Amino acid sequence: MILISLAIGVFAGSSCTLIKKPAPTESVSKKEAGRVVWIMNNLDEGKRLARREGKLVLVEFWAAWCAFCVKMDKETFPDPKVRDLIKKYYVPVRIDADEKPKLLDEFNVAGLPTIVILDKSGKQIDIAVGFRDATALAKMLEDNARK
Repeated sequence: MILISLAIGVFAGSSCTLIKKPAPTESVSKKEAGRVVWIMNNLDEGKRLARREGKLVLVEFWAAWCAFCVKMDKETFPDPKVRDLIKKYYVPVRIDADEKPKLLDEFNVAGLPTIVILDKSGKQIDIAVGFRDATALAKMLEDNARK
């Protein structure tokens, strides 16, 4: 008998700990109206666009199997204040942890979701690990937009 074990995440606080790659999931690159429209898995494109538009880069490391990532997608990012701040000051890039594991190492991502803010030159200026409600994320976005 073959025993197959697949660890998809252990919840610690409000983040998902990365254990092992789960089965592939459906892409969420197309958002409904009123949602953040993400550049999917292409950080270089996000940086280029941010330089051209004079914006910051909002990078969300996430996975479809991460309950807190899904919760942020359903509750935090659709919030009008969060959405408006992102549209005005940021180029949003969503990195699927399963598809871009090297980027997880590059940014020292230890759990999901992780939000990283990059300045116009691509330098990391802030990081937050774990679930953020709309109020907390809006504050983070406002604070970094003022820097």
